[in-house]
Amino acid sequence: MAHNATVPVLIVRGGGPSWPPARIVVGEDGSRHAAGAGELSAYIGKLIGATMDLVHAYPALPYLKDVEALADPTILADALRETGRVIQERAEKLEPVLGQLPRVRVVEGDPAAAILKVAEESDEATLIAVGSRGLSTIARIRMGSVSSKILRAATSSVLVYPDPA
Repeated sequence: MAHNATVPVLIVRGGGPSWPPARIVVGEDGSRHAAGAGELSAYIGKLIGATMDLVHAYPALPYLKDVEALADPTILADALRETGRVIQERAEKLEPVLGQLPRVRVVEGDPAAAILKVAEESDEATLIAVGSRGLSTIARIRMGSVSSKILRAATSSVLVYPDPA
């Protein structure tokens, strides 16, 4: 299984027209696992001339009228701006590897759903690259695993980068 692998795993789906991909969508959460997935897929992208999107998703926040009155409305905006800055720095580090600057996407919603949505925006062959934290089966079930959700739901090719430890 991809989650127990000690090396990156590439699952090519869709037959002949799906490889090589024209686009790479990387799930970016700031972790070393995501950084590994981004770097490896940037090397692949350079070889095949693919474009890249780095996608970071933050959870939808419930509307809390009582809390809203107490909270500083700039806190969320500042946090999102900082997240965008960090993801943009990751993109800039990948630019020399990929040969072009990856596009940064910071979106609201479930991370797996957001990555899949970006991947499905185009009819071009797409590779989705995600990191895997090496969670146990029980932990993946209990906490949820973006890489597990992507592996189950994606119709495109998927690259899973394992926990480097």
